[in-house]
Formats: sequence, C-alpha cells, structure tokens
Amino acid sequence: MLKKSVKLNAVLNVIKSLLSVIFPLISYPYVTRVLGVENLGKINYGSSIITYFSLFAAFGITSYAIREGSKIRDDKKAFNRLSSELFSINLITTLISYCLLAISIFAVHRLENYRLLIALQSLTIIFTTLGVDWINTIYEDYLYITIRGIATNLISLIALFLFVKSADDYYIYAMLVVLSNAVVCLWNYFYCKKYVRFKLTVNSEQKKHIKKMSVFFVNSVAVSVYVGADIIMLGWMVGDYSVGIYSVAVKIYAIMKLVLAAIYSVTLPRLSYFVSHNKDIEYRKLITKVISAILILLLPAVAALLTLSREIVLVIGGENFIAASSTLKILSIALLFAILGGIITQCINISLGLEKINAQATIVSALENMLLNIPFIMVLHENGAAITTAISELTVLIFCVIKGKQALQNIDKKSLKVNLFHSLIGVLTVTVTSFIVHALFSSVWMVLISAFVISISIYAFFLILLKNDLTLGIVHRVIGKVKKQ
Repeated sequence: MLKKSVKLNAVLNVIKSLLSVIFPLISYPYVTRVLGVENLGKINYGSSIITYFSLFAAFGITSYAIREGSKIRDDKKAFNRLSSELFSINLITTLISYCLLAISIFAVHRLENYRLLIALQSLTIIFTTLGVDWINTIYEDYLYITIRGIATNLISLIALFLFVKSADDYYIYAMLVVLSNAVVCLWNYFYCKKYVRFKLTVNSEQKKHIKKMSVFFVNSVAVSVYVGADIIMLGWMVGDYSVGIYSVAVKIYAIMKLVLAAIYSVTLPRLSYFVSHNKDIEYRKLITKVISAILILLLPAVAALLTLSREIVLVIGGENFIAASSTLKILSIALLFAILGGIITQCINISLGLEKINAQATIVSALENMLLNIPFIMVLHENGAAITTAISELTVLIFCVIKGKQALQNIDKKSLKVNLFHSLIGVLTVTVTSFIVHALFSSVWMVLISAFVISISIYAFFLILLKNDLTLGIVHRVIGKVKKQ
C-alpha cells in the first residue's frame, strides 16, 4: 500500500491548497467589495459560531481515523469494521450537535438577528459528516482530492459571479458556500465506496474509540477557541466592522497556513504506518525531510507577508480593508509559530500516540487566549486579537517542544541546521527585493509580481549554488523527465 509517492502526494496536496489561494484571489476581492465590511462581518461571525458545533459533531474523528485506519488499511475486513464504527459514532455526535445548536440560537438573545444565517450555515455540519474525507486521506488518494477541488471551486466561482450582485445578497453567498461543501461531501460519500462499505454499527469497541477520540476532540476545541474566539469576542465587544477587517487578515493568514500545512499533513498516514510496523529509519528520514522542506519555504513566506502586507490586503480586500495590513503583519508572526507547532502536533505527536500532549498544550493556550483577548481587544481591537493569536501559537510550540523532547530525537538536527541557514538567505532575499521594488514601482500589482518573481528566482539560484539537497532533488527529477521526453 506504500506504492504512492509521498512527494507526489505532497505536490498534489499543495496544488489543492494553492487552489485555495488562486480562487480566493479571484473571488474574495469581489466578495469584499460587493458585500462590504459589515455584511462580511456577519457572515464570518455566523461561521465562527458554527465552528464550535462542527467540532462537537466531528468529535476528533478525522485525526484518530487517519492514524488508526492507516495501520490496518491493508486488511479490508478490519478496515470496514473500524470505518463503520467511527461513521456511526459520527452520526450520533452530529445529531447531538444540532440539538445543542437549536437550543443555543433560541436561548442566546445576542444571536437573535443571526438565527436564519446560522441555520443556513449549519448545513455544512451534516454534509461534512457524510463526506467521510478521512477515507481518502488514509488511502492517500490525493489525485482524486485535487481533481475534486478544481471542479467544485470552478463551479462555486461561476455561481458567485452569477448570483451575488449586491450587499443584500449575503444570504445567497452563505448558501453558495454551503452548496459548494454539499457537492464535495456527497460526491465524496459515493466515491469512498471503492474503499469501504459502511454499516450502522453499535458495539462495545465504540466505547474505546470514544475514549481515545475525546483527547483529539478536546484538542480541537482548544485550538478552535484561540483561533475562532477572536472573531466571536470581536463581534461581541467591538462590532461587525472590526470583524470584517480582522476577517480579511485572517483569510490571508489561513490561506498561507493551509498551503504550508499541505506539505506535512499528507505524511500522517505514512508516518503512522511506519510507527505501527517499527520502521524507525524510514520514519526518521521522512520527518526530517518534511521539516526541512517547511523551513525552506516558511521563513521567506513570513518575510513576504511582513514586507508586502499592504499590497496583499489591497488586492484581496481593497481600500476599505487597508486597516487589515497591520493585523496581517502580526498574524505573519503567528504563522511561523503555527506551522512549526503544526508539524510537531499533527505529524510527530499523533503518529507516536502522544496526542495528550497536544490536548494539554492547546488547553493552556486557549485559556491564555481568552483571558488576554479581553484587554487586548478592548484596547487594540483587531490588532489585539491578532497579538493574542500569535501568543497562543507560540505557547503551543513551546509546550510541545518541552513536553515532547523524546519524540523530537527522531529528527536529524544536522540537516535541519543546514536548511535553516538556507532559509535565512531566503528571508534576506525577500526583504531586500521587497525594499527595492517598493522604491521602483507605485503599482500594487507591479510590486507584488516583481517581488514574487525576482525573490523566487534569486532564492532558487542560491539554493542550487549552496547545493541544497531538496532543491537539487527537484532539479534532477525535472531534468530527468525532460531527457526522457
């Protein structure tokens, strides 16, 4: 079952994630200009509420299923049994989630004006449950996931331009987001039958699953608190305008985080497989390669967000959202901590069965975030929310490094030091290039395009000159394919 290339999977996953950059670059500027700051704030406020009920419905199933399913994916009978048990649990948690949501939107007076919007957005919960996308991840079917992403994003984009015409169409926009998710999930439900046959199941094994999944669930809730509570508290304490400004910065931050996370997230099934089959050497090589690849890209990406934040915000949101540029600079620092922490929590700790460390770290950071949000948001509004997010991401990283020292011994530190040095050259390249293009051009697009092309070209040249293993590997593969043709 290991015939599929991890490198190919990573490339496909990055392509899928890049679609999450390309399509928002087309759609999000249109949405921000048509809906405006206030209505965009309402959409994101409703989404942030739904997030918590979605978490309860999911109940940590995805990460747990990927780890446990990857161990037995070669045994069809055992895999069908496990998948049916987890899917049945998921249906029950989804039903409970809807009951809790119904009580909340009628019991909390503050949500009265958002009831219809939240009810509409809540449809994503049941569709996500039916989607069982963790099946595709277990079998590393990233080609299908990528093709599916291209098709649904294209359809959604066309529908957006056809049906969202004015600020009053924010309900239509919310419905299109739901329908897009519905198409993906229902398509996926039927596609997954090539791997598994679900049966509604109730047995004693499910109690064991629930106990183990609860750790993942607690971790997910804690992560969501310090990621999503910012928007809820901004909406509650300041208003829809600050939510709208913050949402644009968070959107850009989330896109960058998604693309970078795509590189390491594909390795969890393979790492879990290596652990279960005692393949220590293979595990060490893979995790070192993953971290090295992330370092090469992450630090220059952070430098780009810091130096080009104004231009990025103008392209994504327009003049009305220019205040989000300072918020984005703060979140770029959070990105550094989030990605490094993500490798440890999502790849190392979960594959080694150390998810309790993740839960402890995120609980501490979530409590810290909620407490700090009160004074920071009151004084600094959206920038305050960004600062607390950065602090929370740093807390998770430090906690996991201290608690998981033994797990980090699997990393080849000599290789990481070399790649860290190379990435610092990338930071210098991006910073100097950005300074020069700002001096040469006044056009926003010229600044972004010039900085992007020149930085990548010079950085790639230096990586080849310094004989960076990862870069040379890519160059040799490209040359090899060209020669074959």
